[in-house]
Amino acid sequence: MKRTRQAHFAHPWRVHTLAADFELHDVWRFELRLDERRGFDVFLETYWEAIHAVERSPLSRMRVAIGRVMGWDAAPNSRPIPGCVEHLVAERLDAADRARNRFATDEPSPLPVAKVRPVYRFDDEALWEVSNDTVHALMHVSCAVGAAPELAVLIKSRGLFTRLYMAAIWPARHAIIYPSLMSLVERHWNAAPRAETERGDIKRR
Repeated sequence: MKRTRQAHFAHPWRVHTLAADFELHDVWRFELRLDERRGFDVFLETYWEAIHAVERSPLSRMRVAIGRVMGWDAAPNSRPIPGCVEHLVAERLDAADRARNRFATDEPSPLPVAKVRPVYRFDDEALWEVSNDTVHALMHVSCAVGAAPELAVLIKSRGLFTRLYMAAIWPARHAIIYPSLMSLVERHWNAAPRAETERGDIKRR
């Protein structure tokens, strides 16, 4: 389900101050609830399983192929953040962030093709970034206490090309990619308890 900007900014997520110069582009809420047995860590595992499935879709493969031909992804994370001297948002983490960051300093990209870089992982939120010739983007996954998990996408434009590129992919993102991802995560999440129950029934027989 699509969320409003106001709802996202109602919670003081670290990304708001860490990347205040980025534009909040999309916010989506997953229709599911975490519990004591399956918390944020388990949700992130389910989320990335779904991301890997979506990355195998024809649209994602087409984007990778076009990017390879055009050279958009030839030198990932090599350009500075637009208007900044830093190349990565991860460089902005302070000592307190690093002390509670659960990502290792050499954490691998969860999606090697896209060169997604982990920034931080706290108890209730996690941030990744992607930097290439089209855009510098952040993917923020969070879950406030008593609320449903959310996905927020923030970007910083590299100029006219970024604006044209984001406008061109808007229909696919909002009609296909995001709805497919949300649905897949929710199906995997809801199917897990049933699978555990079925395994328990088999053991008792």
